[in-house]
Amino acid sequence: MKVLNKNCNFIHGFNFGTRDQFKSELAAEIAAVLGFSAIKNKDKVGLILFSDDVEKYILDQDDLDISSVEYLDVAKLISEKTIVAMWQGRSEAGPRALGNRSILYDPRDPDGKDNVNKVKGREWFRPFAGTVLLEDANDWFDMAGLDESPYMMYAVNTMFDKVEEIPAINHVDNSCRIQTVTEAQNNHYYNLIKSFKDLTDVPVLFNTSFNLAGDPLVETIENAIDTLRLSLIHISEPTRPERIGGGGGGVEKK
Repeated sequence: MKVLNKNCNFIHGFNFGTRDQFKSELAAEIAAVLGFSAIKNKDKVGLILFSDDVEKYILDQDDLDISSVEYLDVAKLISEKTIVAMWQGRSEAGPRALGNRSILYDPRDPDGKDNVNKVKGREWFRPFAGTVLLEDANDWFDMAGLDESPYMMYAVNTMFDKVEEIPAINHVDNSCRIQTVTEAQNNHYYNLIKSFKDLTDVPVLFNTSFNLAGDPLVETIENAIDTLRLSLIHISEPTRPERIGGGGGGVEKK
């Protein structure tokens, strides 16, 4: 059953007291994705994409500037209204991204929705989601009993006193499709958002899938770099899982 109607998911759980019910995060007709993953990796559903060839591929691209970055460096770029794409770890599955294949932006920008829709080549009215640190979720959103929303399956109301602080991801009814994240769930993404919070006092990032209109989510590093070249995305941040203490490497178009 396709259960991507995030408003219905939330209302159903609220009215019937079944907030802990199972709703597949792969809410689309994408059984092929699971099948492909199972073929490629019999033990785990999901692909580990990093290899020794990734860094070599990036370094071989003459039209890119490469630099070492920390979380705070990237958070500062986002706070300055720079569009950042993040490519790391396992591939994403389902019709949204959760920090491994994501385009990130400043949720405080009133023109954020228009700016990113233009970059992605999408219709002007298309809304966006937000990722919030789990420990701050109840201060920013009416979770109405939800413990968490790690797969972005719910649209909840933004707290009244926070509506004007994150206009880029508020829907017209002041709801927001949210993902909550912990350090254990996604170390790099969590620490990037935490650094953004340290800079801005906002523990939320504007998050959309790393792809352009009509294209699937980027999969490989080659896909990611090609999308960067074809778009107005400013920065791509490929991170290596073993670099636990830092943000990884930044890639910028010359």
